[in-house]
Amino acid sequence: MRSFIPIRDYLFIGDLYSAALVSNTGSIDWLCWPNFDSPSLFGKLLDNERGGRFALDHPQANIQTQYLGDTAVLEHIVDDPTTGSFLVHDCMLPQPIQQCPSHLLCRNVQTLHQEALVRFVFDPRPNFGQEHPVMQQEQDRLRFMDGQTMVDLILPPMAEVRQQPSGSWGITLPLSAHQRCALVLEYRDHSPFSCYTGQDIESETTEFWQQWVARGRYPTSRRAQLVRSAITLKLMQYYPTGALVAAPTTSLPECIGGGRNWDYRYVWIRDATSTIYAFLTLGHTEEAKHFLQYMERVLRKERDWNLDVIYTIEGNRAPTEKILDHLSGYQDSVPVREGNAATEQFQLDVYGALIDAIYYSIRNGIELTDNTRSMLLRLAEHIRTKWQQPDHGFWEARIGPQQYTYSKVMCWVGIDRILRLNTELQLDANQQEQFHQLLETIRQWIYTHCFDARRNIFYQFAGALHHDATTILFVLLQFLDRSDPLTRSTIEATRNELTSNNILLYRYHADDGIEGNEGVFLLPTFWLISALCVLGDTDQAEALLRWFEGILPASGLMAEEMEPTTQEYLGNFPQAFSHIGYIMAASYIQRYRNRASSPDR
Repeated sequence: MRSFIPIRDYLFIGDLYSAALVSNTGSIDWLCWPNFDSPSLFGKLLDNERGGRFALDHPQANIQTQYLGDTAVLEHIVDDPTTGSFLVHDCMLPQPIQQCPSHLLCRNVQTLHQEALVRFVFDPRPNFGQEHPVMQQEQDRLRFMDGQTMVDLILPPMAEVRQQPSGSWGITLPLSAHQRCALVLEYRDHSPFSCYTGQDIESETTEFWQQWVARGRYPTSRRAQLVRSAITLKLMQYYPTGALVAAPTTSLPECIGGGRNWDYRYVWIRDATSTIYAFLTLGHTEEAKHFLQYMERVLRKERDWNLDVIYTIEGNRAPTEKILDHLSGYQDSVPVREGNAATEQFQLDVYGALIDAIYYSIRNGIELTDNTRSMLLRLAEHIRTKWQQPDHGFWEARIGPQQYTYSKVMCWVGIDRILRLNTELQLDANQQEQFHQLLETIRQWIYTHCFDARRNIFYQFAGALHHDATTILFVLLQFLDRSDPLTRSTIEATRNELTSNNILLYRYHADDGIEGNEGVFLLPTFWLISALCVLGDTDQAEALLRWFEGILPASGLMAEEMEPTTQEYLGNFPQAFSHIGYIMAASYIQRYRNRASSPDR
């Protein structure tokens, strides 16, 4: 097996259109330009030989990498006994504009108290490594074409450039003590002219992130990690539409060497409530509104309102899967996929999730417009006509449609939230009565077909003999009453069956129609911590979250899954849902701690 960098050793920068993964050795191993779902320009992450990279070339150096304060700027501290010590700062210039003419990635180099010889390897491989571009070497830059788009690597005057036998380009910077210079990679998406005129990209980037963070609110006790999670979510929100991708990567495996490798560079509609909750919790109202507007545009496009599971960042149907069989995969984990077959599935829970997202937004001060009112009632009507249909469920199993319990609960949630908004929606008495009857009908169906009274568990779906981690959500969704003893016993049963190390949870133990194993999912851990708060076990919730924080990498970034024994990351990275879950868990601990200490509780 070829040598690959552990997933947890990558860090993350971006420009609000796309993002790059940079290793803690200073190698840019993943970058899709101009957008999140574009083909990769650098893809060493998925193929050491064919993928391409833009890397520091100091294999003997000791390199320490960190984020600089409340920013998405990286600092590499390089100590090379043969070439000298220096700093490299990596960033991408944020582009909070509707059409970006030019994308800029900057690598600032600064020597310390002595001269240094700084080396880079520049090896772009457009279109997922399928192209080896013809490079033009000009006076101050290397230039190539990515399709019809011009790409420049703008070099400092002292740069010495030489093409290697492999086809990559070696760049050497002989620098004196305390000297600074910049290498700027420019992707001219909508501009025939360069937008880089020598401006200080790092300073602009730092100012943007510091000002953005200052607009939020972060409890002091967990400020650093909450800020990092917030910046990570902001980096994954596509500015022109407000879409939030699940992750900026494709095909990082859920099991090393296995085939559970998916493309997450799309938007999952059912994640709407959690996304809005996270942004609003941290005081970033504009981002929540922006995502809500994205969802509304998606709904307007779906004239029959038969919603897909996932959409592109532009709000269109996501492409189905295509195998990129020329790539060897991360640690030889194949296949590598572009697109996602979940777009062909039916997931019933999306209707309730959208209603819940809009309900939460309204309760947090976002205006209920006439258009939104009409949208809510149409979503409720779709629940009324579809709630008895089988679907593919929250986890997108490939065993065919089933009567998934979570999906039915989300139908109940959708109708429950409609009733809570009865005044705002101007429901008449007849409409309220019909919705109350539907609410009770769905509840009774769930208890009749999906609940085992002897074991005090909800099955994953009607006819199954096992349960899954979504059961933990039922109390958070207020389907289960926190004061009912059944609620605690149900959560404990799920925890006993699915946890590893008493905290990390598998999503289920059952055949899902997909070959191979998987790790523990991080998101259900945060569900469990939040549920413990609701049940009054705030001290236990605090202890579990502190334990989890102790196993995070210094970057604070989270993947989708983890190998429970080695605690190595698995799955796409960084994962929005994991960071959303962390924000939720921290918020629940703070809220219920405050309630417990309040004299008026």
